[in-house]
Amino acid sequence: MSLGDFVKSSNLRLILLGLLGVMLVVAGSFMGSGRTIGREGGELLASLQSYERWLAQEAERVVSTIEGVGKVTVSVKLEAGFEKETLWSTQLSRQTTVEKGQGNERQSSQESVSREMVTTRASGEESPFVPRTRLPKVAGVVVVAQGANDPQVKANIYRAVTTLLDVPAHKVEVLPMRGGR
Repeated sequence: MSLGDFVKSSNLRLILLGLLGVMLVVAGSFMGSGRTIGREGGELLASLQSYERWLAQEAERVVSTIEGVGKVTVSVKLEAGFEKETLWSTQLSRQTTVEKGQGNERQSSQESVSREMVTTRASGEESPFVPRTRLPKVAGVVVVAQGANDPQVKANIYRAVTTLLDVPAHKVEVLPMRGGR
């Protein structure tokens, strides 16, 4: 069998396809590791989406009460997930040694710091003690409102959203609704 026949053979194609598949799996494990969502990740993603929806509904409720707004839709996106603060126990130890001899004195000190995460034990499992979880910051807000063509109504929407969600105005976009005034 010549090299040309070997290249054309289906065995080589199968081998090359197999190698390509292995390379894709290996590359995917490096590049896609952040995209793989386990049970905890899925629960976190669901709670983030739920929090985004709640913030959007709250903003819609408030903005819809502003005079001249009309029908309104709000979308909220968050920067990152919930940030859990953990407690750490830090111990600092100092040891000082003084050596005296022949009229002179030599002093040496040694310091060491040890840090350990504070944990709790429940149902036989040890886990970090989390005294507080910080809510994620708002990355951006889009408000689509019927009355957004009116500059005064638009300004009122900006003020309401920036105050309510504690987000700077450059992260808020207010747009007129299709078919609005």
